[in-house]
Amino acid sequence: LKERFILPFACLRGAKKQHRAGVDLQPWPFHGSLEFVVPRLFLDSVLEPPRATLQDVQRHCSSYVRDFLPLEPYQPRHGHEAPVTFLTGRKDEALFRRIRQLADSEEACRLIGLLTHLLYWLMFGVNRSKNEQALTESAMAVMFTNAHQIWTSFEKECRGSIDGVNLTLPTILLVVKHGIDRCYENQYSGLMAVPDLRQKVVDRINILAMRLFDPDNTYSHFSHLDGTGEALQLQRRLAAQQTDGGARAKAKRLDGLVHRSTPLVRAVLGAGSGTASCDDHRTREMLVRSDNRGAQPAAALCSPKRSQGQQDLYRS
Repeated sequence: LKERFILPFACLRGAKKQHRAGVDLQPWPFHGSLEFVVPRLFLDSVLEPPRATLQDVQRHCSSYVRDFLPLEPYQPRHGHEAPVTFLTGRKDEALFRRIRQLADSEEACRLIGLLTHLLYWLMFGVNRSKNEQALTESAMAVMFTNAHQIWTSFEKECRGSIDGVNLTLPTILLVVKHGIDRCYENQYSGLMAVPDLRQKVVDRINILAMRLFDPDNTYSHFSHLDGTGEALQLQRRLAAQQTDGGARAKAKRLDGLVHRSTPLVRAVLGAGSGTASCDDHRTREMLVRSDNRGAQPAAALCSPKRSQGQQDLYRS
């Protein structure tokens, strides 16, 4: 779990991953397509869109959150070994109950389902011929908007507290990523059984979550794990890789952080797509300066569906 979805460990690559020494690090990219051309052997299986129902997602999510989510040490159930790493060293049963309630809520399960379908078309849609059924841009925009509405409701409830930002929201996002991975594992078992191919899918799950909800990767970290010597060493190496452009590139990225906007606002205004739909020059300047950080263009995903009235409001 840690080496699939939690930073900085999820950036580890290579055959020596377990030994750490000399291992490659691959940061999650802000730019680029999520398309994944699968080998011919698995082509027929990925032509079928995800068929997991909301009830299926709820059943798997409830089982995982109740029995296996490594919030704190617990007694293993059903013969499974207890996880080695826990997400926090705290002992706050009331907080843990609340986190599990949110992570196992219907909204979290709906978010898993929406992102499973959205990522399928962004990732596997390239394997379908022009004559086969394809998801319309309008339908993709609806999924994009609905996913943001759900995540915004979680942020509205949790961002007002330190525990909400440091533990609750990262745990919810972790459960969502695990749920998407589980949906693909159940349906595309042959593809997901090949470690290198599964890693490509997991990378795209992480990249999608980052580009949609977490451009600073705040919710992909857990403070309990960040304080370890291993995490500190990996984080320094990642930081060095991401500042290869020198002092000027670093200054531009810092300037972009100061002036950045959220992924949803950038998508609404068309930032990075070459067709920014805002009339005020100051807004356009802010979006350009935000691009200096390396944030993904809206075209890397899709634009939310808007009415004419909403478009006029955002342009003003």
